Amino acid sequence: MQMGQRTLVIVTSSELIHEALVQGGPTFASRPADSPIRLIFSVGKSAINSAEYGPLWRSLRKNFVTQFVNPVRIKQCSWVRQYASENHMKRLKRESLENGLR
Repeated sequence: MQMGQRTLVIVTSSELIHEALVQGGPTFASRPADSPIRLIFSVGKSAINSAEYGPLWRSLRKNFVTQFVNPVRIKQCSWVRQYASENHMKRLKRESLENGLR
């Protein structure tokens, strides 16, 4: 499928997904070259969603899995998510009232 200037490959078969992501993981793990603008927003390709597959990406992923999506850490940080959600909703309500939206 063509998405702008990029070609996307959509895989819907579980066997092909396993082949592409498990058996051929390193082959398909890297991302296409970035435009100069995207490089600015990708933190110099040093974030988990922009780093090329390799030692840095594996380190970022390991840190993400052990520190951020670990069930114990999710429970410990629930207050932060609650606080952020409440403030976000307050801001949306305030802005909608200021702009005459209800």
